[in-house]
Parts: sequence; structure tokens; C-alpha cells
Amino acid sequence: MSENTVTPILFVEAVNSYSNFAFVIPFSNPASRRWMHFHGVSPDICCDVWKRLDVVNTMAAEGINGAQPKHLMWALCFLKVYGKEEDNDCPDTCELGTFCVGNDKSHQCSG
Repeated sequence: MSENTVTPILFVEAVNSYSNFAFVIPFSNPASRRWMHFHGVSPDICCDVWKRLDVVNTMAAEGINGAQPKHLMWALCFLKVYGKEEDNDCPDTCELGTFCVGNDKSHQCSG
């Protein structure tokens, strides 16, 4: 996928392919609110981010092929989740040195 083929509709189609939504550009007001609720940025901004990250070339340089617009959309959706401190606390099942030391509120993270 070259930079010339990256358009807002590409990201809309990516979301439609893995969700039960049927977004169509131009968005209606409710669709726009729903899109922003899940992703936080417009499809135009997704295009800009994709181009600035130079995703295809960057991933290929790391030996990773197959980067797709849906992966950016998943990341944006993940970043929209602002967990409470308790939600982001160290899980009881994490191993010492993997996540952080201890499960008290000191949060001494190990590198």
C-alpha cells in the first residue's frame, strides 16, 4: 500500500470490516460522535498519522509485513481507554521483574 492509496475511506472500511458498524463518509452527526467516541480522531487524521508513521516502510524494515489500517484503528481504540489506577495496577499474577515490583501502591517498576 503506497502513500497515494491512503484515504479516509480506507480507515472507515477497516473499521466496518471488523465491527458491526456501517460508517459512511460523509458522517452524519451521530455517526461522527460514535466514531470519535471509539477512535478519538477523524479518518482524515488517521491518514495523516499513517503517512507520518510511514507504517509500511517502518514495519518492513523491522521484518514485519502485513501492517493494515485496522491495526492503527485498534491502537487508537485501545488508547481511548483511560483506566483507573486500580485497573492499571500490577496484576497479582505478574512475575517479579516482568511488570513491576510488588502489588502495593509504591509502583516501583523494574526495567
